[in-house]
Formats: sequence, structure tokens, C-alpha cells
Amino acid sequence: MTASAIVAIITSLSIGKIAGNHDRRKIMIVLTLFLIASNFGIAIAPNVWFMLASRLLLGAAIGIIW
Repeated sequence: MTASAIVAIITSLSIGKIAGNHDRRKIMIVLTLFLIASNFGIAIAPNVWFMLASRLLLGAAIGIIW
């Protein structure tokens, strides 16, 4: 398993109670911005640690969306 998959699993299991009290449209807009930021970070990553952090952000956003 990759780091982004592990983070996606963790966030998908824990987001239910947190997201239940907020507007779904605002959550989707924020998560879309997370996806854009993480993909941009992966594309311009100057080193492996920056790319790993961007992949973790990507995994969190995907886990919450699903």
C-alpha cells in the first residue's frame, strides 16, 4: 500500500462525524482546492519529502470525498 492510500483509508473512516455538521457544498469546494494544491505540489516537487507531503494531502482529500 502507498502512503496516500493509507491516509485515504484513515480519513474516509473518520470524516463521517466531522463532516456531518457542516455544509456539504463548502466541504466539496475545500476538498477540490486540496486536490488542485496536492497535484500542483506533486508536479513541482523539488525533493522527495515535498512530494510525499503532497501525496499525503492527495490521499486525505480522496479519502474524504469517497
